[in-house]
Amino acid sequence: MSTTKPRRQAVVSPLLVILAIIAVIGAVRWLGERNRPLPTNANLTVLQGQVVVTRADAGSDPPMEPGQSTKLQSADEIQISQGGAAQLLFAGGETVALSSNSHLSILDLQRQPMSRNLLASLYLDQGEMLLDAPSSVRPMTFDIGTRVASIKSSGQLLRIRVLDKTHTQAIVFEGKAEVSMGDQVMEVKAGREVTVELGQALSDQPASESAPTRAPEATAPTGTAEPDAEPKATLEDWEKTMFPSITTPTIPGDEYETYTVQKGDTLSSIGRKYGLTWKQIYEANRSVLPSPESIQPGQKLRIPEP
Repeated sequence: MSTTKPRRQAVVSPLLVILAIIAVIGAVRWLGERNRPLPTNANLTVLQGQVVVTRADAGSDPPMEPGQSTKLQSADEIQISQGGAAQLLFAGGETVALSSNSHLSILDLQRQPMSRNLLASLYLDQGEMLLDAPSSVRPMTFDIGTRVASIKSSGQLLRIRVLDKTHTQAIVFEGKAEVSMGDQVMEVKAGREVTVELGQALSDQPASESAPTRAPEATAPTGTAEPDAEPKATLEDWEKTMFPSITTPTIPGDEYETYTVQKGDTLSSIGRKYGLTWKQIYEANRSVLPSPESIQPGQKLRIPEP
């Protein structure tokens, strides 16, 4: 009997080693899969006007009308029509409202597998967006790029405007945001704003507008949206205040000259004719210009006194 035990042990031991190796490999693979970021999506709803969605793998969808919804994922693009508006709803209840003439690309959209934290990388090429995360209890990160600035936010209420190819405005109503341009980095806190100008030093100031009315508490999308849902007849009050029209008050006695926009004109080129900056002309015409680049030939603009 004593001579058989070593042989049994010699046979059993290699089997245990092999099983242990298999178990370790399985555990490593399981941990790797568990820690891998999970792709997620967002639900887009048209509030007003038309919206065209360009899919990463299937080209452009037919234009969407008010009330219609669809799912979006990484590498999809959104183009809002003149006078249009739309809202993105993310899995944690966070929303991004988009205004007239906005063009937004979803560069990356994922959730961390353990914490379920949302990581969204967006690119706003033109237009305006309002980021709102009123009840987020988990850390979230939105990284929004424009042509001249990068804005990273873990806050709750933030407006970003692309004024033109060289200017981006960020207004923080709640929370905070990190604004960067090249090597310059600035933390912008609640109640402050910064206008990033290409080649200029970053500098913040008190917010020039009050916080917009918040949307009703949204629920996270759970299934495939119905694309043929009945359109809304009118916008609700909170939707009308997401992107309020901004008018520049005039002082009694102020006089304005009228200029008719010609083909090839920009606010900067018009300003040079009158010894003004593009921003002075834009401020005097905000009631008719949703954004600085939206001027059209034949349009009448007011030229303020220098």
